[in-house]
Amino acid sequence: MTASAGPALKRLFAEVGDRVAFLTVYVREAHPGSQYPQPVTLDEKIAHDRAYQKRDGIPWIVAVDDIAGSFHRSLDPKPNNTYFVDEDGRIVFRMLWSNDETGLRRGLDVLLSADPAAHAGERKARTVPILRGIGMMDEVLGGPGDAARRDMRRALPVAYAIARLARAFRPLPPLGRTLGAIATVALAGTAGAALAWRAGRG
Repeated sequence: MTASAGPALKRLFAEVGDRVAFLTVYVREAHPGSQYPQPVTLDEKIAHDRAYQKRDGIPWIVAVDDIAGSFHRSLDPKPNNTYFVDEDGRIVFRMLWSNDETGLRRGLDVLLSADPAAHAGERKARTVPILRGIGMMDEVLGGPGDAARRDMRRALPVAYAIARLARAFRPLPPLGRTLGAIATVALAGTAGAALAWRAGRG
């Protein structure tokens, strides 16, 4: 989900980075593996933070939560939230997933309005952000190590299988990859059902 958020966030940063301060907080490894295990010291956490910033080319500040994740837990334990905070420190808009560009633009509209508090709100879109994340899943899981792939395959076998197939649709954007994979599965299922029907009639 984090990797699929980078392109949209960077587009917005290029548009409004001179007026809005962007900040990413590295909180934990969502999919730890042998290369990137869950950090147990602050130094390890800082090293993972720097690796993420370099990998995704993040041009704004990437802060690091403490080893216990205190800041993260004080907001919400969900892994990929976005908050729009006005000059008075008030959260005027929040989102469930930071790769949801429609929501990001809505949040910016609220933040940059004359009275952000009057338009405060939230967005909980799930389907498109999750499909976008699945489009990046396979290549990102390759970074932490085999354990990350194994854990994902065990926890979400259908999503994992679609993610593996979605990789074949690069260089489409993440959402396009996932939709291509789903369409392929649907066509294969339809063709299989048609063959079975014809065989049954024969």
